[in-house]
Amino acid sequence: MDKEKVFKTLYRCGIGDKQGNCDGCPYQKYLACTKMLMADAYFYIKNLRKEVSSYKKRWKSGDNLPCKIGDKLYRVTIVFNDTGLNNGTTRGSQGINIIEETVTEKNIYKLCDMVSRGSAFYTPTDAIRAKYELIQKMQGN
Repeated sequence: MDKEKVFKTLYRCGIGDKQGNCDGCPYQKYLACTKMLMADAYFYIKNLRKEVSSYKKRWKSGDNLPCKIGDKLYRVTIVFNDTGLNNGTTRGSQGINIIEETVTEKNIYKLCDMVSRGSAFYTPTDAIRAKYELIQKMQGN
């Protein structure tokens, strides 16, 4: 059985209805259906752990990262501020900033993730273009 079906069944079985309704469950035909389901789920979870472990090893070695230590990146951020007024009240404001940041060992995963999602860029021109597109999107244009 494929992992998608196993995890959907696991979720359904975990929630289940109070009457123990198993209609349509692919494990219904087994006497120890929940044990069979758990065994299949364990198999897929074990394989997922191996997969995650191999990704971690590749990322730690720097393979397949979109950026490397020492790269200068420009990230686009939305900033929210509360501004104090003279009459004691506050007024919220927002702005979009471009922040220049150098990739270090400490922030490499965060910044590489931002590069892959399109919120950090290698050139200021690309960051300005993204900022403009974000402004247009926020204004509904």
